[in-house]
Amino acid sequence: MMRRPTQHGPGKRLPTEAEWERAARGGLERKPYVWGDRAPSDVTIFANLWQGEFPLKNTARDGFARTAPVKSFPSNGYGLHDMAGNVWEWCADRYQPDLYRIRAGREVIDDPQGPETRSNPETFMPQRVQRGGSFLCSDSYCTRYRPSARQGCAPDTGMSHVGFRCVISADSASSVDRSRPLKGSGSTPRGMGLDKTGRPRWNRSRRGDALPSDERKS
Repeated sequence: MMRRPTQHGPGKRLPTEAEWERAARGGLERKPYVWGDRAPSDVTIFANLWQGEFPLKNTARDGFARTAPVKSFPSNGYGLHDMAGNVWEWCADRYQPDLYRIRAGREVIDDPQGPETRSNPETFMPQRVQRGGSFLCSDSYCTRYRPSARQGCAPDTGMSHVGFRCVISADSASSVDRSRPLKGSGSTPRGMGLDKTGRPRWNRSRRGDALPSDERKS
């Protein structure tokens, strides 16, 4: 359960929905997929998605019937892996189904944030945004692995195809003691950290436990 959905350790937090989408696109603006224009299929595989007839048969032609380890597929233009498919990723923003429609046509918003209060009265519990799709995404019913797609889900929901990654804000990164590993086991930093140039690193977790960075070599 995400009791504090915007905090995950010293200096770390969930990304806003806008931050997540910008990172997912990897510098490719107005493209339908994080890898570009070409649609995925059972023979053109770019991410851990469903292959075969959903939900009756998963051929697992991508090599994975369920979740895949980090770096199983090529990264995007920013060096980030699994920004499409594998597991849904939580964002800090509260979910409002018509938020983009309401903002359409208005002036550009710098660093847009989600609504401050609950805005989806059809659900019993206030929802948070999820992005990226999962290994269960099949074009026969779900194409929400696209970087523009979104959905809401209750924060107390735990499933095998839902996870998160953390970010560190630029102003917080400068105050991190790089000589000391972040909270985790062993001497190798786990969770969110900084790369060799001091830039924040995005890391992946499937069940709420920090996993090694995409850049860590095993």
